[in-house]
Order: sequence, then structure tokens, then C-alpha cells
Amino acid sequence: MDQLRPNNSFKPNFLRSTNNMAGRACHVVGSATQVGLTQALGLIGRFTMLKELLLAAQLASAPMSFDQAKALADANEANLSKEMSSQLLPAQGNALGSAMATCGRPGMDLSAFTVVFSLNTDGSVAESWRKGETPLAQCVHKAISAAGLAGQWPTPFYTSIELSFNEP
Repeated sequence: MDQLRPNNSFKPNFLRSTNNMAGRACHVVGSATQVGLTQALGLIGRFTMLKELLLAAQLASAPMSFDQAKALADANEANLSKEMSSQLLPAQGNALGSAMATCGRPGMDLSAFTVVFSLNTDGSVAESWRKGETPLAQCVHKAISAAGLAGQWPTPFYTSIELSFNEP
């Protein structure tokens, strides 16, 4: 990385000094200088830039909330091409069918839940979020996160699966 250098275009060198002698017992020496002011201002600029870079890194690494991920998934799914949509729906159905075969048990709590996935290009899951804490929701989330969604996806690609069970 190139180091930033202070602006040295203005380099006053005001050296003022006093060397007063008040009698023989007391000597007073004083000076005022602006040498180094430009260098000090250059350091302040470096520290400000470093602070901004650290803040940006913190924001970039801050975990995304479920609501933020769901909004990205909704936006992705609303703008899918026909081809991408015809790939996504079967991939979600197959992943959900497999997860339900593993996770579903008679008498389970069938409360609604939603899982959101950020997919890698190969369909593996990069990140995931869940709203709903039932054992079924946790198991389905874990199963789909491990298996991913078959297909080739642009990255980042966010998608969600929402489940609610209504009795007839």
C-alpha cells in the first residue's frame, strides 16, 4: 500500500527565540516554531483515514439480520428470469421434500416458519437465517443448509422457503 505523505507545500520555518537575562540569577529562554505543523496535520489525516477504514470493515462484517436477508430474498425472487424461476422452484421443492422426509414426525408442532439462504454459485449454502424455533423448523433449516439447493446460481443469491400448515 502506498503511504500517504503530508502536504509539504507550505513549510514555514518561523524560528523566534528569546534569550533574556534578568540579572545574573535568572535566565529565560523561549522559542516558538511552526516546523512540524504540516507533518502533524499529515498524521491526523492518516489517523482519520484509518478510523474510517476500520469502521467500514466493522460494518461489512456486521451480521445480517433475518429481516435484511428476507428482503434480499424477496427482491431476488421478484426479479427472476423465467429460466431461473424454473430452476429455483424444483430445487426448493426437492430440498424441502428431502428435509421433511428426514424431519417430519407425527404430532410435531406445525407452527409456521421461514428459512432464508444465501447460496454460493454451486448451490451450497453460504449463510442462512430462520424465523421460527420449533424442532421442525430447526431440523428443516439444518437439513437444507447441509444439502443446499441443486443448480447454478448467481452470487450472492438469496432465497427463502416459507412453510405454514393449515388443517382442512
